[in-house]
Amino acid sequence: MPPTVLPHSYSGKIHAASNGRIWFGNADIGITYYEDGEFTIVDEYGTFTETIFEDSEQQIWMGSYAANGVLQYDGSEFTKHDTLDGVIGEYVTSLAEAPNGDIIAGTAVDQ
Repeated sequence: MPPTVLPHSYSGKIHAASNGRIWFGNADIGITYYEDGEFTIVDEYGTFTETIFEDSEQQIWMGSYAANGVLQYDGSEFTKHDTLDGVIGEYVTSLAEAPNGDIIAGTAVDQ
């Protein structure tokens, strides 16, 4: 049975998407979304508590301060973009969309 209350006491970011789904970046258990009166936990990709962004195509993008990269949700599937080869910094602190549709990640790294 799905949880009926938010399953974690700390949510770093919350985003109300244009389709009515509400996304929560939860510490320790991944992410959660609320839709049609129920919470659903998505925990197989790591935690994404730092930023949640919706692009012009209604895709949801989530950033992590736990070195998990960026998680993309296209409405049916999740795609994880990790920090390999330095393309995405270790800590994703913000996300934005460029005029050409590219997604830009603001990042930080440990020095």
